[in-house]
Amino acid sequence: METKTTWRTFGRILENCQELRVLNMAKMMGEATKISSIQAVKLVELNVSETLINDELLIFLTLHLSDLGMINISRCYKLSNFGIVNASFPSLRFLAMAECNVGIESILCCLNQHGLFALCVKGVELSRVDTKLLLEQYPDIA
Repeated sequence: METKTTWRTFGRILENCQELRVLNMAKMMGEATKISSIQAVKLVELNVSETLINDELLIFLTLHLSDLGMINISRCYKLSNFGIVNASFPSLRFLAMAECNVGIESILCCLNQHGLFALCVKGVELSRVDTKLLLEQYPDIA
């Protein structure tokens, strides 16, 4: 019998494991929901790639999980520039947002305002103008 990871499971883990530092919830099933007890959690790494996380929940998570140093939101197609730009990343050093439906606004916000050490944007579609702007501002970008 296969066990499915859901947002309800995520909430239960956070409620019962307040000292948890790393959590991999990739491919979590179901609609994303807020977790009331999240403020007590000390997560530093969170993987919610390929889930139904949306802008509102990303903003909520980053506001309440201020120790997060790494977040993987790759292939989270409900996220937009709004969620990335309005999220709070006080401790973030690495953000993976491969194949997300975001644009240059999100990338520049992460680099300019949040001072990320590493940002994965593989598969994020940028226009030639946006790519040129990015390369002009960050000539050492790989």
